[in-house]
Amino acid sequence: MIRVLLIVCLLLPGLALAQSVEKSGEKPRLKDFGSSLKKLKWDPEKNATSEVTYGARDDDGDVIKIDTLLVVSELLVLDKNGRVVSGLKASDFAITEEGAPQQVGHFLLGDNRSLPRSIVLIIDYSGSQFPYIRNSVDAASVLVDKLGPRDRMAIVTDDVELLVGFTNDKRELKKKLNTLLEKSKGAEGFLGVGGTRRQFGKSAQYSALMATLKEAFDEEDQRPIIIFQTDGDEAAYACTHEGALHLDDFLERRTRLALTAPDRGLAAAAPAAAAMAAALGWSRERERAELDAWHAQVAARRAAEAEREDAAALAAYRAVLAEGAPV
Repeated sequence: MIRVLLIVCLLLPGLALAQSVEKSGEKPRLKDFGSSLKKLKWDPEKNATSEVTYGARDDDGDVIKIDTLLVVSELLVLDKNGRVVSGLKASDFAITEEGAPQQVGHFLLGDNRSLPRSIVLIIDYSGSQFPYIRNSVDAASVLVDKLGPRDRMAIVTDDVELLVGFTNDKRELKKKLNTLLEKSKGAEGFLGVGGTRRQFGKSAQYSALMATLKEAFDEEDQRPIIIFQTDGDEAAYACTHEGALHLDDFLERRTRLALTAPDRGLAAAAPAAAAMAAALGWSRERERAELDAWHAQVAARRAAEAEREDAAALAAYRAVLAEGAPV
């Protein structure tokens, strides 16, 4: 599992596999970015989302050959009082696997700039961000200036578009960021001819995040980082632009959280309901009813999936819905 540091949103623990034989200065541009979202399907037997495969393809895609697996482990050492222990060396650690001693290939401190970072900036330039897009682009440009000599960065927009693939070319990164500003302004043209309308992102922030997590990183990335620059308005956008009228509209059909999240969107339900309530003018009673309905729906589906026969599954589903599953 690749360890991903997600600034603002989440921190995924795990291990990263690295050390490819053939490396280039620039990471290849990702092909068909966002295609992984079309392959997600809920597996009731596993009670988890699975990825549907359609057979292997023989194309000229990027191939990474692995000779050696380097397991990267991030460690934080504290004393008995909870203070960070500094000044540690590789010789201070003993690593074993199933009782067998393992060699420490590299020992680097957390602030070591020689360890390259692979950074993905997910930037929101949707309509709700219009008054702040310049500030957002300027802030992102400052981030670009702070990149280390071995760092690489890619930019993904909230309409699930890979604006630029991994690169350490700061000029190219800033150029692509400025295109978002230009899109949001549009152009009047000359005497009403040749102008362009304003363009904004689609507020598909969660989908952009899911695609990034599934597609952006590989074993070559030793320090994968995601920075999410957004106002988090996807629920409101779904109401105002996509006709979402109920909480299940948003969780199932707009964000796919009902399919992709292990908890089927239960953790996101309350903040999503609050955003939809503000956009649609719901009362507190309506907001609570929408939450109760979604919790009951998830509980009913889980009850049905626990049954082996269709008739029993339908009966279990109806029973839970009749009883309800309040928050």
